[in-house]
Amino acid sequence: MSINPQQVSTIVIDFLRHKVQETQADGVALGLSGGVDSAVLATLAVRAVGALAVHSLHLHDRDSNPRSLGSARDLAKQLGIHFEARAITPILKEQGAYASSMMRLGHRFPCLARGVVRSGWHVYRFLGKENPFNLVLRRGEPLKGRLARGIYSALANSVESSFSVKHVTRRRLLEDYAIKRNLLVVGAANRTEWLVGWFVRDGVDDLPIEPLLGLYKTQVYELARYLDIPATIIQQAPSPDMLPGLTDEAVLGFRYEKLDEVLHYLEHEGDNVEVLSSDGSPYEIEQIRRLRELSEWKRSTQHESPEFPTPSVSSCVLRNEESVG
Repeated sequence: MSINPQQVSTIVIDFLRHKVQETQADGVALGLSGGVDSAVLATLAVRAVGALAVHSLHLHDRDSNPRSLGSARDLAKQLGIHFEARAITPILKEQGAYASSMMRLGHRFPCLARGVVRSGWHVYRFLGKENPFNLVLRRGEPLKGRLARGIYSALANSVESSFSVKHVTRRRLLEDYAIKRNLLVVGAANRTEWLVGWFVRDGVDDLPIEPLLGLYKTQVYELARYLDIPATIIQQAPSPDMLPGLTDEAVLGFRYEKLDEVLHYLEHEGDNVEVLSSDGSPYEIEQIRRLRELSEWKRSTQHESPEFPTPSVSSCVLRNEESVG
């Protein structure tokens, strides 16, 4: 799934430049989280419209990793772009983002809360024979058995509700900022997370203009290395900003490399699972396919994004004779 990073960069830069000219905006506004996706987007935006026309907001709350603020600030300084950090905890508190017992536990005892979430996830995965994130994508229905209902109520529902409030609020604040300054709002969503539903509908990663939406997560990392994004950002584990220390991969149940490999294959080869990764299994493919199917309801919003050349499927998937024979 290797890309030509120079070619991809040019495509994104041309797309951003065209959208700014088309909308007669005075620049672009984006959320700078301190993660790799928004870092890549900010860097390409500078090349498209110039540093003075790029405005970035870092909207952090009590559950955000303090390192992310430092990474975002340092990158903004390196790029020479406008940067504003806002603590939005009071706003989120008013909206009930921290009201559940799990969120209160996570604030007071983050290690214990992470342990509870991970233990619940493992128990459900073992007994339910499916990815626990499916519970969130099904929005609690249909749930079979007392165990599934208990896990959804105690863990998935409360944490996901808080997650949704945070991301919808961040989008609103970013859009308000952009309207006042005649800026084009752009999002940093990637294709992997979009295909498995790892975003909040109408949230900050579900914006009308998403320049990186055609790139899988591992391709974003490849682009980041080409653009010389700081190693501190590239090496930091992607986080949902739900509970301190909880990572994307822990919730999704798969590493991004595996998600990308399977999703790319399913997108371009359909549901035929005769070709498996060298270290994959029918179970993994079925679970990732299920994530994509259950999250279909989230992808009803129309997005504008550039088209990228499609890598050959055969270059990233190997035949596993034992699995298919």
